[in-house]
Amino acid sequence: MARGSNWKPTNPVIIVCDHVFTDHPAWGLVDVYVANLPDLKFTPALHVHYQESVLQIKDGLTKMKDMPAEMGGSGETLSE
Repeated sequence: MARGSNWKPTNPVIIVCDHVFTDHPAWGLVDVYVANLPDLKFTPALHVHYQESVLQIKDGLTKMKDMPAEMGGSGETLSE
């Protein structure tokens, strides 16, 4: 559906200058997609929803079963 129609997202999103951000009011944050910030030096800290992964990623980062407890998940980690 085109953006100009009566389309309403299921997750709150803000569309500004064709860049999409996701608002997470329950967590008090706005998710800014890293691809929109090409000059940002991005260093990942962990993987979320790792129980759903199809490929094993052996990178030494923490693998969360779902989400951190602070974000409403179980806080459980999985082995690499």
